[in-house]
Amino acid sequence: MSKKNLKKALIPSVIALVLCFAMLLGTTFAWFTDTAETGTSVIKAGNLDIELEYKDATGEYVSAEGKSLLPDNILWEPGYTAVIYARVINKGNLAIKYSMNIIVAEAAAADPDAPAAADLTKVIDVYYFASDEEVVIDGRDDLTEAHYLGTLYDILNDTEGNYKIKDTLEAPEGDEIIADYATVALVMRTDAGNEYKNASIGNGFSFQVVATQAAVEEDAFGSDYDASATFPG
Repeated sequence: MSKKNLKKALIPSVIALVLCFAMLLGTTFAWFTDTAETGTSVIKAGNLDIELEYKDATGEYVSAEGKSLLPDNILWEPGYTAVIYARVINKGNLAIKYSMNIIVAEAAAADPDAPAAADLTKVIDVYYFASDEEVVIDGRDDLTEAHYLGTLYDILNDTEGNYKIKDTLEAPEGDEIIADYATVALVMRTDAGNEYKNASIGNGFSFQVVATQAAVEEDAFGSDYDASATFPG
């Protein structure tokens, strides 16, 4: 075969090879692939919510918000005892620490010649039972087993938190009721003399509960992130 004929024979082969390369470059290669994706991350703040309830005249626990826990017509005299049944309920979904306080209105005596109300608070002792179950006081002898908190004067003038009922409550699950019960007894001392006639404790006093976060829930580093949480002023 002459060189001329050989060239003529190779030309179609070269053209076919170029076309094959062109088609190959335009081809999409198939590879095994897979994808993994996390679920949606939701950021939601917890709910800190407490409620103070007391046992009313019917024996049922009801909201104490705005209520007087003692009858207004009590005439205090030496030896008189008044008992209050209250409970603190964790209504939120976070563990809490709480403090039960007794606060009083500005002192004012009913009689201009009577001692100041602050003096009357010195002869009213406060006892209490605190538990996760209600403690019922059936008689005066039961007070011998109660915790002595102090006089009303001690409590109302406390600036360091030494005369407060404090504890923690875990978070409830579902419809579960998580509560602490406080049975509080106020007793007028028998050595209170005639100088306390017609005296009053200002315009009355109230029970107040304040709460904040408890170091229970954990973040990436532990449960101490809210260890320094303070009660509202």
